[in-house]
Amino acid sequence: MENTLSNLVHLKGVRGAIAKKMIHSLHNSAQLSFHAEANISPLLNCKRQLSEQGNNVSLQDMLHLVIIATLGRHMHLNGKLENNTITYDPDIHLSFAVSLEDNLLVTPTIFSAQHLTITELQQLRHEATKKAQQNELKPKDYTGGSITITNLGLSRVKYFTPILNTPQIAILGLGATTESYKLNAKGELEATKLMGLSLTVDHRAIDGVPAANFLSDLCTNIEEIECE
Repeated sequence: MENTLSNLVHLKGVRGAIAKKMIHSLHNSAQLSFHAEANISPLLNCKRQLSEQGNNVSLQDMLHLVIIATLGRHMHLNGKLENNTITYDPDIHLSFAVSLEDNLLVTPTIFSAQHLTITELQQLRHEATKKAQQNELKPKDYTGGSITITNLGLSRVKYFTPILNTPQIAILGLGATTESYKLNAKGELEATKLMGLSLTVDHRAIDGVPAANFLSDLCTNIEEIECE
């Protein structure tokens, strides 16, 4: 197949706007990243149980649900920093990154996500993703978010340093999953699935300890999830 990619690509239009926003984010915030890994085997078991009950939810939506619940106890990550003023949002407006053709990226938002069931979260994510792919998103669909999730779980990248979706003060990256083995209570080797998690915060608004506490709490909640 003939390669039609031009040798010269000018940063203009949507790609130019993305580039400008990334530079602005890095130049106007104090970005600090944290990395951890969580055993998602319990989450996968829960997903399997739900599937057997006819509720075919995705791993991403299950992670969104746990992230939202965890964030509800760490609301100091849920907000924006503008003009040297931090505004904490009482609702969790969850932005999530969607990769499009032509090397483009958008972050549609699910508003007041803390009130939604996992089925509702999945439905709204599907609708927003479809709109993004069909270039039908309106400004109200991708502004107003209070935290962003970016997912590289289908790649081989386990950890990365997400760039803040400013003026938001936190972004969480979901990385690849690898298989490991540990001894269970019976002294037998047991396979586990370990996912990489990467959290970037604006250090002007959040110190290291509360950011690390959120990430640690998230790992615990993923590993101790109870499937109803």
